[in-house]
Amino acid sequence: MENMRISQLTASLANLDDMALWLQTKAAAEQEKQCCAAVIAHIAELKKRKLFLLYACKSIFDYCCTVLGYSESKSYLRCQVAGACIRHPELLEDLAAGAISLCVAGKLASRLSEENKEQLLPACHGKTKHQAEVIIAAHLPESVKDSPANKPELVPLSADEYVLRLPITKNLLAKLQRCAEVLGIASMKAQLPELLEKIATITLAAKDPELKATQQAARKKSGARKLAAPSLATPVGSRSEDPSSRPREVTSSTQDSPRTRNIPAATRREVLRRAGYQCQFVTSEGQRCSQRTFLQVDHLQAFAKNGSHESANLQILCQQHNNLKGAQEFGSV
Repeated sequence: MENMRISQLTASLANLDDMALWLQTKAAAEQEKQCCAAVIAHIAELKKRKLFLLYACKSIFDYCCTVLGYSESKSYLRCQVAGACIRHPELLEDLAAGAISLCVAGKLASRLSEENKEQLLPACHGKTKHQAEVIIAAHLPESVKDSPANKPELVPLSADEYVLRLPITKNLLAKLQRCAEVLGIASMKAQLPELLEKIATITLAAKDPELKATQQAARKKSGARKLAAPSLATPVGSRSEDPSSRPREVTSSTQDSPRTRNIPAATRREVLRRAGYQCQFVTSEGQRCSQRTFLQVDHLQAFAKNGSHESANLQILCQQHNNLKGAQEFGSV
């Protein structure tokens, strides 16, 4: 029966226009928030009454795993938040209103108190999990500093792999995030090993004299092999003519060169700087795209429609939004 309902829902969604689909998605997300808050409220009440004992469960955590069917991690998060909601009902109200997510509520659960909740809860409204962690650290620095995770540690996993743990400053984090953007790494956190590998490679290529000497020797060796190899196209002893040394024939096509898509580097830098190195796509509600990687220079008046390379006609879009604009203007390819 449930499979039939889902198939019917999928079929109905396929027939919606873009605006209707967008509105229904927002409505569904709001319903999900309400359902999440309702589940937390139920778990909290079950915990207060200790009704989990009637189902042969030793704890509310055990009940969530065995009866409700949540995974261990999801059960732990919900039990942690439910316990905090018993102590601080305002947390449940914010969760139901969508002011905070379940993950953020989990970060707040063990740190909320009567003394700090009036400042800490509003500060975390609308924040991501990472942003909430930064806010909590700013409000309660000692609770974070005392964590064992803040001690630098290098742990071997195998003969070729290690786990590196260390606290870093806000300034270093900003530099790493900018490096990720410059190197085209979409998620610094998820791709941190790849980012560090690229930074190390670039640094060694620029600064390591041993590596430079090795590369220079390899280039000399490669150049010597090329000089020693006879050309198959030119008989030995004959002189080959450099095509670039021939006089160029002047034609109408060379006199009136066609328009080029190449945007001057100085103009690119100006447009990127003006955009703050971020995609300039903005929704009808004023929400700007946060993408700062894979940025492209886009013509407001399309180049194919005689748009110029003047900076006033240029903007910065991420690859996805540039493709979307092209599809809207010229149709899907």
